[in-house]
Amino acid sequence: MSELTWHPIYNIGIHEIDLQHKTLFAMCNNLFTLIDQGAEQHKVEELISDFLGYLTYHNSFEEKLMKVFEYPNLKTHLIEHHAFVAKIRDLLKPHDDSFNFEASAQQRVLESLTEHISGDDLELGSFLAKHIPENVNPRSFVFSEQR
Repeated sequence: MSELTWHPIYNIGIHEIDLQHKTLFAMCNNLFTLIDQGAEQHKVEELISDFLGYLTYHNSFEEKLMKVFEYPNLKTHLIEHHAFVAKIRDLLKPHDDSFNFEASAQQRVLESLTEHISGDDLELGSFLAKHIPENVNPRSFVFSEQR
């Protein structure tokens, strides 16, 4: 299975989000390694669940920033987030014998993640860079929002 490699083109310019994206890449690679090693299905499903948990956290982080700064493409970005989560959740559903889990996992995770980052998230990064001062951590906006 292909390994997901981080390239500078994936940097969206918001350090905290770039770190989160790198974590998602590492989790994907762990998943691909487990699959390649023929790990038991429950271990693979556990890692997919962990990935979903972190993806949900990451999406929530981005979504809070988009709301705080009134991102004009919020609705479209939310739809993309929900679609990506649904693709990954679908991997945990029972499938018939003709379902190729390895190919499906690779396609759904690898393609969806890289396409989203290099498209929608780059656009979001450009927008946020205009609104978040360089010396300010975006976490301060996200966590002050929760109070």
